[in-house]
Amino acid sequence: MNIVNTVAARLKTPLGVSGAGVLAIHPSSAARGVRASLTGAIVSRDRINGKIQERPLKAVKRMEDEVDWKRTAEKLQQEIEIWRSKEESSRKELAEAKRREADLAKERALMKTLLDTRRQELHDAQRFLGTAEPISESNIVQDIRRINAEIFNLARSAADQIQRDPKRQTRRDAKAQVTSVLGENFTRHLQTMSSQDDTILLEIAMQAAVTRYISQMISNWYSNGDGNAAFSIVHELIRQSEENQSVAGQWRALTRRYAQPTPLDAQQFENDHIRRLSVLLSQILQVAGMRESIGQDAQEILQIIVRAALDIRRVTGEVMVSSDYEIPPIAVEDIFNSQEMHDAYREKGIKRATGLRVWCCTTLGLRRVEKLPHGLHQVVLIKPEVALETLMLDLGIMHDGAGIRSA
Repeated sequence: MNIVNTVAARLKTPLGVSGAGVLAIHPSSAARGVRASLTGAIVSRDRINGKIQERPLKAVKRMEDEVDWKRTAEKLQQEIEIWRSKEESSRKELAEAKRREADLAKERALMKTLLDTRRQELHDAQRFLGTAEPISESNIVQDIRRINAEIFNLARSAADQIQRDPKRQTRRDAKAQVTSVLGENFTRHLQTMSSQDDTILLEIAMQAAVTRYISQMISNWYSNGDGNAAFSIVHELIRQSEENQSVAGQWRALTRRYAQPTPLDAQQFENDHIRRLSVLLSQILQVAGMRESIGQDAQEILQIIVRAALDIRRVTGEVMVSSDYEIPPIAVEDIFNSQEMHDAYREKGIKRATGLRVWCCTTLGLRRVEKLPHGLHQVVLIKPEVALETLMLDLGIMHDGAGIRSA
């Protein structure tokens, strides 16, 4: 603008006037000067405007770059927030997963404990209610027959070695013990034995005494024989109740196993029974007027008998559950029953009178008793051999006309 003003001022000077300090300009020259000045001014203006225009473009570019950067930064910040949110969510999910895993571990441990408990209960129930037996019935029958054979061998061995003692004096306690085992009639006949030919009667007496002792030893609930009545009554009540055989059998097995008053030493228990049997046999020999020693061979057989009987006691009392295996108790003066007993000394072809009484039992019997829905069912597996009140006539030792034996 200053250049334009200068040109304008120059144009206002009077043309053709000369004066001091004033230059006379020719019109054509002046026009050329003005044109040149205007051209220079325009060029200068354009240059200035170009610079002015160039500066805003850079600023705009910078602003656009700044905006782009801010947008990028905001976008990145948003992505960061998104990832932070995802991370937080993942952490929560991980924590929840760990908590659930811990809960599942606790639940698994609880289930395992419960499973172990149920498995043990099932095992106990199967053991309590199961009917599978580790020992067969035929084995029990064979063992009883084997004991009977050993009892016979014992009586034969002891009778073969007896020696009469002419100075014998029967002690009152010995006679009382033998009488309680064999009865008064049998004991009286033993006391009147007159010769070695009567050893058959002595053999029968020893067989009967050992058989009775072994029968009681196998059947007793307590090792010493005390408390048998109470346990027998309870057992019979269970068998008469609605409980099944496995329950009754398990009750009997557990009671027989744990009802002992004191822990038993097996060897001491065995030795104690051998000693008692030796004393009983010595008392029989004393009542019969013989020396009281039964001999070493008989002692060894006694050990075999007692050991086998204790094993039968354990098996029938503590092991067998599906059925009860019992030694039939045959007492002196019981009425003979051919369905349950065997008359061992009856001659062939001789018919017995009915109502005869038992003098003694010389072998162990065996019966199986099991509880069925309609009641108890008994099966005789081995008939016990018995001697009746006709024994003296059957042996030909004494004859009378009482008519006990008939053709």
